[in-house]
Amino acid sequence: MEGRPGGDVELDALAERVAEALEGGAAALDPISRRRLFAALVRQSADGHRAGEGSPLPEGAVPVEDVALVAAEMLRASAVTTFELAALFNV
Repeated sequence: MEGRPGGDVELDALAERVAEALEGGAAALDPISRRRLFAALVRQSADGHRAGEGSPLPEGAVPVEDVALVAAEMLRASAVTTFELAALFNV
């Protein structure tokens, strides 16, 4: 597998295998492992956004209902206030 810019070839290959297993429904992570992996991916996605990589998801990759549900739970878990949220979006 050819590595993508900025990525570790072995880690990228592992990510591909994990994603394929989860997307195919052949496997499921236990909640503790899923939360740990998700938190690490969120941190990396934020770093990527700050570096100008753009959106963490390709358009249409995840149903809007799933995005809204997870985003709401992430905001709740992070105790983000409406003031902070407005400031993030420059509203």
